[in-house]
Amino acid sequence: MLLLVATGGKIVVEDRVILHNDTNTGKFWDGPPNYFSGLTREMVGGSDLFLIRSVLSGGGSGSLHYFDFYRPEKKKLLLVKSFSHQRMEQTYFAVYRNAVYDAECICTRGQKHGNAYVYTCYLQVTKYAFDGQTIRPVGSERMREQRGNRYLQDKYWFIPVLKALQKNEIFAQAP
Repeated sequence: MLLLVATGGKIVVEDRVILHNDTNTGKFWDGPPNYFSGLTREMVGGSDLFLIRSVLSGGGSGSLHYFDFYRPEKKKLLLVKSFSHQRMEQTYFAVYRNAVYDAECICTRGQKHGNAYVYTCYLQVTKYAFDGQTIRPVGSERMREQRGNRYLQDKYWFIPVLKALQKNEIFAQAP
């Protein structure tokens, strides 16, 4: 449970939120998060949203990272959208320049050449905007596409979407 009271001359939010109480991932770490890892106020689509980060860890190296956006309304927190990634893919999520970015690793097996198949892998990065009520996708781009004769998915672990955005590798704005 999270109790949040935000002040700045007046109380903005005073609410209790139970994070992912009904989580059923189908993995060994089913259940609600057991770590709170941060709270920030983010400007998305011209509106202030609270980004609550939490972690569900089952011990060892396995963990699931949640990125939940809440909007304040009448001193209550309303969940707008939730994103989640396992430990190796937690850097696929970013908030940058008034938008939210989330990626997934896509790997496909192509034709067989000799004794091996040709694989194609890339990160499919989706840009999201907030319209005052919902966070919705507004665009998508491929990032760091590779081809090879073996499964390449492990090469995409911990690739930071935020750094790619900062270097104009994806979603580059026209001058």
